[in-house]
Amino acid sequence: MTAEMSDIGGSTIEESVTPGFDDQQICVCKMKSFGEWTTEESVTPEVTNICLEVKSDIEEKAGANFEVYIPLSFASHIVGTKYVVKVYVGVDKCVHAMIYQALPCDGGELIVYGVQHPKTASEPLIPFGDNIQKIERLPIADTQ
Repeated sequence: MTAEMSDIGGSTIEESVTPGFDDQQICVCKMKSFGEWTTEESVTPEVTNICLEVKSDIEEKAGANFEVYIPLSFASHIVGTKYVVKVYVGVDKCVHAMIYQALPCDGGELIVYGVQHPKTASEPLIPFGDNIQKIERLPIADTQ
């Protein structure tokens, strides 16, 4: 039996491999910190596209129209997929947005459920909002 530790999306994974039937190996994975937020990192093309898709929702919740709108960094949470994103909106001002993306089997809908504005570019991203628990408890789609 061997064991390896790896980091996937901010969660620590322990893998142990044991012999199986017909000399095949069985891999057992255990999440050590499932459900935690990743550390803040530079925005990816995927997260940039998500931010552009929900720009009007972010503007509405912030009560402003942003001429400059450049996603800078983000942290994510794997259940469903939740993002907290820092978007530069000009003159050392940013907006922090909480975005939920439903699973593909549930339509993959994007929901902006919180905005903090104005923020400075130097302020750290910290998940916020009372709606986090409500989003985690969305009903499972009926597949029948």
